[in-house]
Amino acid sequence: MYRTIFIVLFLISFNSFSQNTPLSTLQNFFKGMNTQDTVLIKSLIMPSVSLETVASLENKMLIQPTDFQKFIKSVGNKNLSYTFEEVILNYDKIIHDKTIALAWLPYKLLVNDKINHCGINTITLINDNNDWKILRIIDTRNKTNCE
Repeated sequence: MYRTIFIVLFLISFNSFSQNTPLSTLQNFFKGMNTQDTVLIKSLIMPSVSLETVASLENKMLIQPTDFQKFIKSVGNKNLSYTFEEVILNYDKIIHDKTIALAWLPYKLLVNDKINHCGINTITLINDNNDWKILRIIDTRNKTNCE
């Protein structure tokens, strides 16, 4: 009897630790970027993922789309002459219900251990059969005020 109760409690606790959450998906996505693990990155995104950068040029707002396959190719390039790391400054602003999540993540991009730029990642996630996946990433990139 005690053994059965122990096994049931163990399985319940294991399931609660292994659950995918918006936070764990985001942390794993950036871990994949920083370790150049394209298999991990691909496992965390929806097939219709969209990547965009918001920029300002001559006082005009521009939205620049990024092709996901080109993004994956650049992240996975092991022959780079430089190192990079995207540092998420905090994960404090993530809101979600059962089906959708939104994250506002300030970041710094380091190239060869020096700040290249900083900005905000806004990320939309969808709960796909209890598996949180990234649907859209929009970022800003600033060269100033990054300290």
